Amino acid sequence: MWASLLRSGWRWLLLALLVGALGAPVTAQGVRPPGDLLYAPRVVVDPDNQIRASGGATVEVTRTGLRLTLPTVAEDAEQIVELRPASGWWDLRASNALRFRLRNVGLTPLTPLVQALSDNGPTDLVVGEPLAPGGVDEIVLPFDAYAPWQGAPLAADEPPGALANTGTRFRSGEVTAIRLGADHAAPADLLVEQIVGFIKRTTPAPWLGSRPPVEGDWQFTLRDEFSGARLNSDLWNTTGFNQWDPSSRFVPAQVTVRGGRATLRLQRADSLPGAATGVGDESYVTGYLDTFDNFTQRYGYFEARVRLPRASGLWVQVALAPDRGASAGDARARTDTPTSGQEMTILEHLTVWGVNRYSLAARWGGWGERARMIGSQYLYTTPDSEGFLTCGLLWLPDSLTWYCQG
Repeated sequence: MWASLLRSGWRWLLLALLVGALGAPVTAQGVRPPGDLLYAPRVVVDPDNQIRASGGATVEVTRTGLRLTLPTVAEDAEQIVELRPASGWWDLRASNALRFRLRNVGLTPLTPLVQALSDNGPTDLVVGEPLAPGGVDEIVLPFDAYAPWQGAPLAADEPPGALANTGTRFRSGEVTAIRLGADHAAPADLLVEQIVGFIKRTTPAPWLGSRPPVEGDWQFTLRDEFSGARLNSDLWNTTGFNQWDPSSRFVPAQVTVRGGRATLRLQRADSLPGAATGVGDESYVTGYLDTFDNFTQRYGYFEARVRLPRASGLWVQVALAPDRGASAGDARARTDTPTSGQEMTILEHLTVWGVNRYSLAARWGGWGERARMIGSQYLYTTPDSEGFLTCGLLWLPDSLTWYCQG
């Protein structure tokens, strides 16, 4: 952790936790294509059921691909071809981008256009490079937005939200259609040879773990690489009040340290020896870490490197929560504000999303219906070569800036 200055007033403690049974189930309507391959000549396509075309466009299923015939249209006319799943939707949670292999098989130069749709919103529209007749190109369509999510300035009379044209609401687990088209000045023909999901690798920034993302006279105020054989109990607590998941209990034995890593483990309570007398009514036991009474700080840069679990139904969070001091009462009262719930989430993840998607948020004003929140749960990235995400929050007096992989 980094800080330039510690200030008086409310302090904030570092909170990291793993709880279970919060992920929404995947419905039977989602179809995971083998290898995330949506289309290739060997993939059977029912044109009447799976293809929609507008603006005079037609589609022929050939042995070499989908041939789109695109007549000349008015400049403001919509000419779109949609490829849809045979039923339900495509589940592409194992990917964070699509790759298109396209060939200009006509006599007119064209510029291909591609986009993916979900029930929750589309990806950005990607414009490919101009293709001369006979030309071939591969276009990458990322699930994340070209303009990263940015919160709008807060106003008392308006709900919190995002700045226009930033971020995305695309949901990779529920892809309902692929859109294809082209800009062309005369009748054109485009052959779609392949559409496949894949992992678009993110290269972590070289400064991660060594300095904040901005210049300044910074110094470490907390740094734990978990290099010993046991947890630093002077810094970390492994139990605390659980206001998030009534089905789980925090148990110290579910946190282990080895090889420079702290592992938080969740498992069924009835699988543990003596669980019947030591756990209570909760169905699960889980690992938990916080710095309550050991470390607090206002303002600075906070960063964590985390490997996400893959088992369905789990919830991971790394967050900052307020500490109002011992005079406020018990632990629950100390982490409340005068208007109740408040936190700044550096990383939040439901395993039902797949390992390439996460969320961030700032919450205040209470929990439930009173809560106000700004953030996004449609952020796409990819773990590093060891499977870790490095996420951070730069907290200044007048702004919050989130980072992931730099």
